Amino acid sequence: VVRMGAHETFFLCGARMQALTNWANFHLKAHGTTINDLETDLGDGLALISLLEILSGKTMFKHKDPKSMLYQLDNLNIVLKYIRKCGIPLNKALDKVTPEDIIDGNLIIIL
Repeated sequence: VVRMGAHETFFLCGARMQALTNWANFHLKAHGTTINDLETDLGDGLALISLLEILSGKTMFKHKDPKSMLYQLDNLNIVLKYIRKCGIPLNKALDKVTPEDIIDGNLIIIL
């Protein structure tokens, strides 16, 4: 077990965030979409649905202008159900992620 201080933990979280953002943006450029901030840019589900569409080659239903919380939750439920349906292995923390966690920008769960 390696114990880290708050500074090292923040750095690793920041490095992980940047790596995930770069990876997603590499793929999302095909849809003309980018992610700048994982805390806020995933909340409506559109970037995540676009990423799943690109990676799977399938078109998914989505609310294209999800201004209401109901549409945002629905988009994120579509993402989570698709991931689970495909049998993508999730760790225990990610298996319990909810749309609300993503909307709230809960980076501990998102990362």
